[in-house]
Amino acid sequence: MAPQGASRCQDFEEQGFLLLKGFVSKDECEKMKTRMKDLVEAWDPQSEAPAPFTTDSQQQVQMQGKSDYFLDSADRIHFFIEKTAADKDGKLKDTQKKFQSLNKAC
Repeated sequence: MAPQGASRCQDFEEQGFLLLKGFVSKDECEKMKTRMKDLVEAWDPQSEAPAPFTTDSQQQVQMQGKSDYFLDSADRIHFFIEKTAADKDGKLKDTQKKFQSLNKAC
């Protein structure tokens, strides 16, 4: 039988996510959700072009090469939108749908 850590790594590799039950309390989780909501509401996608995100690794590398947005996200929060939410210039099509357009924040 594999150790729990090895099993979790395998699950992550196979499924692309890992569920850690009890990682944070319900109260802490609610605080994180509230904080993320505040961050998204304060985010102005017109002030900086959010980068589209795709799971196609070749497309993602190509998009990363066109923008410092990915590299600049190392020391502050950046938002990444679904590829279908971006116009031809990579900007958010509908700023009223910020929450629905997000792929991830990091």
